Amino acid sequence: MDKKTHTILIIGLLILTLGCTQEQLTDQQIIEKSDTAMNNLQSYAFDMNMEMKINGNISPLMGATQMRIYMNSTTKVDITNKKSHTKGSMSLMGMSMPMEAYTIDEIQYSKAPMAGWTKETIKDVWNQTNMVVDASKIQEVGVERKQDETIDNVDCYVMYFNPEPEDVLDLMGVTQNNMGGLANQQEFNEAIKNVEIWEWISKKDYTVKKMHMIMEIESEGTGATMDSSFKIYDLNQQFDITLPDAAQDAVDVTATDDMGLLT
Repeated sequence: MDKKTHTILIIGLLILTLGCTQEQLTDQQIIEKSDTAMNNLQSYAFDMNMEMKINGNISPLMGATQMRIYMNSTTKVDITNKKSHTKGSMSLMGMSMPMEAYTIDEIQYSKAPMAGWTKETIKDVWNQTNMVVDASKIQEVGVERKQDETIDNVDCYVMYFNPEPEDVLDLMGVTQNNMGGLANQQEFNEAIKNVEIWEWISKKDYTVKKMHMIMEIESEGTGATMDSSFKIYDLNQQFDITLPDAAQDAVDVTATDDMGLLT
């Protein structure tokens, strides 16, 4: 091989090497970029599949000690106009029941079989809309990067979290005001025994393509394991979310304290 050919090969290898080199990000930087990308969304949709296994003295009269609940739903979220719509079904003890809910500003409307529409005011419901973990909490909670995977032909980082019970709600950006039907934050923290969260983050734009969460809870002799998966899509698409006429006369079930303030 002459000197000229040798030089050309070296230059070619250098160009190839430079072209294949990608920005090396720390786990913290990946989470921060993902948090920013998701916070910049105007709208998105997600499918949820959940299985809950309950063990304990569930129904003394029937002698039931185990129960499984399945829930499947599709949700569209319009962050700009503060609207969302969820529609799906829940299966319990062989029975399947439809479910539907809207959130318009801070009012959540829910439709229950044979009970019609109810509504409830939930404060701060739009404070955390990006569904992902709070990047500002990562240094406290910690994160572990798993082997990269592909979701719908998109190369993704896979990030894993195993927070302490007292950090779970903060990590997900949930406050006492928007806990909805949960009793209170302290009781919730005491009931949690283990939580594991996975996020699949696009290497291209750092949006989250998928989430998976396993939560183990135990309270008063009854234990439950909730296994939930979320697939996120239709980012920044326009959704037509309109509250149906039947929900206009929904019964208000918002809880208040003795002073008449929302709880």
